[in-house]
Amino acid sequence: MNASQVAAQLKTVFAGDDLDLMATLLAPDVRWGDDEDTDTTCHDRAAVLDFYRALHARGVTARVAETVTGPDVVVARLDIDWPGPEADERPRNEYQVFSLTGGLVTDIRGYPDRAAALAAAGL
Repeated sequence: MNASQVAAQLKTVFAGDDLDLMATLLAPDVRWGDDEDTDTTCHDRAAVLDFYRALHARGVTARVAETVTGPDVVVARLDIDWPGPEADERPRNEYQVFSLTGGLVTDIRGYPDRAAALAAAGL
């Protein structure tokens, strides 16, 4: 799958909270987190899906509002709705950089703004 196809699939994933479709986009050893490992860093497909599942169970929803693609990368702006008290504490949008290898997402990183995400993606 190329980056444009992955971007389209990510829109579908987030529009319907479709974790089955998300699973098909992720490499088995996908990593999600910052450069340094923390308690919330995910190191494989199951951990990423569990993280999304936990967010959904808490009532968090997100939709892809914008995508920018490069040869092996998708930058997506997620508009996020947080439930209850978290709504005032959490960002309303975040940029996620989805790096691809062989058409599968191998790395996911979050950035607070578009410029930082595009720079990290080399775009």
